[in-house]
Amino acid sequence: MSYITEGGGEGLVFLQGFPSNMYFWNDIKNELKDKLRVTVVEQGGPLSSIKNSIERGLLLKIYH
Repeated sequence: MSYITEGGGEGLVFLQGFPSNMYFWNDIKNELKDKLRVTVVEQGGPLSSIKNSIERGLLLKIYH
């Protein structure tokens, strides 16, 4: 699992829905990061932005 955290203060976490990726939240994250600590989580999936991560490699081994 990958994530991006930006900003400071009280925290807010965004999870993307299926079948999108963490960049779905970019516009909202950019609006809120001056007021809040915003964390966007990449959960993986068919449109995941995770390409060559350890997590993806492990998942591919499990599925095969």
